[in-house]
Parts: sequence; C-alpha cells; structure tokens
Amino acid sequence: MALYNRALLHMRTGQFREAVTDFSAILKKYPNFEAGYMARGEAKRRMGDYKGGDADYERTFPMFRGEAKPRGITYVTLGTAAGKPTKRENPDPSTARFVSARHYAAVKIVDRKLSVKVYSDKGKQLDSFDLYL
Repeated sequence: MALYNRALLHMRTGQFREAVTDFSAILKKYPNFEAGYMARGEAKRRMGDYKGGDADYERTFPMFRGEAKPRGITYVTLGTAAGKPTKRENPDPSTARFVSARHYAAVKIVDRKLSVKVYSDKGKQLDSFDLYL
C-alpha cells in the first residue's frame, strides 16, 4: 500500500497536513482500516487540531484484519474536544454502539479485567463493556 507508506513518511518528517490528506484518501477507499483512523487522529493531534475528532462515543465489535470477529481488538472512541456531537450519515458495519452525545468514561481494572462504563454529561449510562487483558 504505497499511499499508506507515503502517509507514514509524512508523519516521520513532520508533514502532518499531507499525512492527514493521505490517510483520508486511504480511509475513503478502505473504511474498515483501523490503523488508518488511529494514524490520522495522531497526525491531527500533532498539528494541534484537537477539535478534528468527534465528540461522539463509539465502540466497535472485536476486529481482526478489518473484519468483525468474535476474538479480536475492540476499538473505543471516547470523543475529543469537538464543539458538539456530530450526526453520523453512513454508519460503519463494524460499530457495536454509537451515541452522539457528550460523555465521559469510568474505568476500573481488577486482575486482568478492564471494565468501562460510559455516561452522558447528565449522568445517564450509555454503554458498558469488559475487556480481558
């Protein structure tokens, strides 16, 4: 994937705007490419674009090689400093839970179990899940 390699090179050389452009082009073609989202978010962060993300909450099904699988990695997006929650026009099939709301998370680790509860800014529980480490 030449474009991905070029985007990574832009990251290494501090050309974050170009990296965002390349990562966005990749994600348009491969919307389930998890590493692309993480790398694009990091490029935005390094540019100081803390509002470039969503204020939304999202949790995926466990993912392995771009496909939802019973065993894999669960990605959780706990929003950013975006001004307001956004509306989702094209839901991603990998999404297990999506809430357009300001929110916060309470995290607890006991032994090898990480428990997360997500609440709205009004205190209503929006989601909960456990990850085993």
